[in-house]
Order: sequence, then C-alpha cells, then structure tokens
Amino acid sequence: MRIAQVHWAALPTTGGVETHLEALVQGLRSAGHEVTYVAGTPQARSAEYHPALRPGGGPDADGDLDSLTAALGRCEIVHVHNPQWHRPDTVDRLLDALDMARWPGTWVFGVHNLAEDERHATMLRRWTVERHHPLVAHSPFVAGTLRADLAEADIRVLPLALPADDGDLPSWDNGPVVLQPTRLSAWKGSHLSLAVAVDLLTDGYEATFVHAGSEHLLWHHGLDEDLLARVGPWREKGRIRFVHYLPEQSWAAIRAADLVLHPTAGTGVRGEPYSMSVAQALLCGRPVVVSRSGNLPDLVRGYPAARLVDPGDLSGLRAAVAGFLAGEWPAAAERAAAEPTAAEPVAALRAWHDGAVRRHEAFYQEVRR
Repeated sequence: MRIAQVHWAALPTTGGVETHLEALVQGLRSAGHEVTYVAGTPQARSAEYHPALRPGGGPDADGDLDSLTAALGRCEIVHVHNPQWHRPDTVDRLLDALDMARWPGTWVFGVHNLAEDERHATMLRRWTVERHHPLVAHSPFVAGTLRADLAEADIRVLPLALPADDGDLPSWDNGPVVLQPTRLSAWKGSHLSLAVAVDLLTDGYEATFVHAGSEHLLWHHGLDEDLLARVGPWREKGRIRFVHYLPEQSWAAIRAADLVLHPTAGTGVRGEPYSMSVAQALLCGRPVVVSRSGNLPDLVRGYPAARLVDPGDLSGLRAAVAGFLAGEWPAAAERAAAEPTAAEPVAALRAWHDGAVRRHEAFYQEVRR
C-alpha cells in the first residue's frame, strides 16, 4: 500500500503522538509499504517538512499546498492526526483539492487528545460523518467521548506504536530515582511532581527526582516561576534533574527508575488520552503513581504496583510518593505481583502494543477503496 501519515509536528518535538508516528512509519515501511510522512516541523528527524502544516501559522502559499496535495494524491491512504487542533482550514483545502482531482484514495482521521471545544466536534463531523471517512482513537476513553458527540461516525480503536528499545542512559545515583517520563507541562501535572519533590527533599527524604521531556516543546510548559525558583537549589545539588532523552532511550530511563509518576492534571474530556510511558512502565514492571485522569485508571487496572490519586491532588501525590520512599507499598506490590493473575494485565498490554503495526495495516487494507 501507499500510505501517507500527516501531522503538525514530528520528532524531535517532544510528545507521544510524534513518538508513535515515527515508530508506526518505521514499522509499516519494514512491512513493505510505501509511506509518505509529512509534518510541520522544520528539520524533523524522520518526516518531510511542509510549511502548510506548520502549527501556529507561517508560510502557506498556494505553491506549498499544491506540493502537499500532489504528494498526498500519490497515496492510497491519507491518515491525518489531530486535524481539529491546528489549521483546520488547511485540512479543508486539502480535502477539496483532492476531491476536485477525483482522487480515488481514502482519508483517515486520527484523534489523539480532546478539548472542551464545540468547534472540534463540528469539524470532525464535517470531515468524517458527512464525508463518510473513518475516525481512529487510541483508547476507550477517547473513543467513548467521540461516540457521545459523533454517534454516526465509524470509530476504530487502534494501538499506539511504542518506540524501539535500543538506547542507553547513564545511571542516576543519589538514592531512589523517581521519574516523571512525560514532557514538562502543567497539563501533565509537572507542577505537582516538582512541588512534591521539593517538599520531600526539604523534609529529609533521600531520592533523586528526574523529569524528562524538558527540550523541544511545542507549547510552553506553563509552570509557575515561583515553583521553578524553589526547584532551582535542588537542581544545583543534583537532587532534581531536568533531562531529555530520545524515544528509544525511554525504556532504559524507565528501567533505571525506582518509581514512575504520571499525575496528569486534566479532568473530563481533557483527561489523559493514553500514556505510552505508563504503558512502558508497566511492561518494565516499575511501580507507578498516576492520576484518575482520562484513560489512566483503565490502563493500570489490575496492575498491583500502581497507586491512583485524584487529578490536582497535591497531598495525595505527596503521600503516595512518601509512602513509596518509606517502603510502605512497594513490598506489598511485589507480593501481589507474584500472584499468577498479576501477569495477565501486562501480557494483554504487551500483545496490544506488539500488534500496533499489524492492526494499522489490516485497518488500512479494510478501508482502502
């Protein structure tokens, strides 16, 4: 098949969608498919840059759009990711241009994360329901929310492709390592993790707090300057570290952590759509603390080494991390993990992600004209 993957950002931009897409493209190409991968990130490490896709504006001359239309028109499947978030006018123009050219291929629209914005539902309805194009989600949480707004849409749930595991990282010393492997962002609850780190270190707990995803951010992190000032002295001591690593190094980073945090602060439809890093943590057998945000409770259900806190619950997050550092709940989790049924959720999760490329491939075969 000739498949196009279209997104507004690509690695090295930090994000789960970008990581998934690079892994998916590599997998599809290894399976023998011809894949065109285009994005709006200049100097992307694996995608071809097109100005017409650049988030927030920038050059969008007719020549740029004509070039992009011609590239997509050579494909049988065009899969556009998060079309409702950036430059919907460009999506409309691409649809119209390929319709005018009587393009015989199939559009696919993928929604990775949601917003409380009625315009998004209106746009998705126009592109999928009214034009009879399928819609892809990557978790029951996102799919269920979409079905509530777009009952007539053809919505499929497909696995995210996890990055390759072929990188290494230096070890983090100075006591137990507590890692937040998300991008640095208030929406991801980074402010909560950092505030807990400062409080516990001030109280004398021995640990190294590591926050990943500190570079190549598409959006400003949104952290309060007063909090960053409190974090500063602990960064100078090496007890709080802002780090950045490649997706293929994420496995080594998670394995090097004693505890993984993912306290997404979003609630309702703005909850965590799916966390690749939490999935990786479960596959690596790491203890995790996550918030009851979006799909996170479903993701860790049945996993004995998981603790849940409410989104934005600073005291609950502090208690969970302090309890871990005091040795209160990891031992109990290890005993529970030894039970035969404890392996079932992880085995199912591994099978789900291992089938990502194969399931996308089968889906594209089904819907192509």
